[in-house]
Amino acid sequence: MPIDAGHLGHGPNKDEVTAEQVVKLRDEVQHLKHAVTSHETVDQAIGVVLALGQLSPAEAWDVLREVSMQTNVKLRIVAERIVEWGRTGSLDDALRGELERQLDVRKRERATEDRAQVSE
Repeated sequence: MPIDAGHLGHGPNKDEVTAEQVVKLRDEVQHLKHAVTSHETVDQAIGVVLALGQLSPAEAWDVLREVSMQTNVKLRIVAERIVEWGRTGSLDDALRGELERQLDVRKRERATEDRAQVSE
């Protein structure tokens, strides 16, 4: 099945695909594959964090994001390390400390919300 080169914005002949277009398409496919893999890793890390902290998926996402920002480590890298930690039990001290801090913050927030609901 020929690729519609006209759709790609090049040349009058719709059945011709240039080498440059092929390279661009291959680069785009690689980028999309990487994005899917990164997304899967982040989802797995969210699962680890939500199980660990008894959090909702949104809260676990916030924890990952905060750990990333506070440690100045890209979110994808934080996610990879947390997933690896789930498998091996090994996590570097900086990430572990910030993860524990973020989970404590969420735990205190929940306790405050629970007390407020009880007093209502």
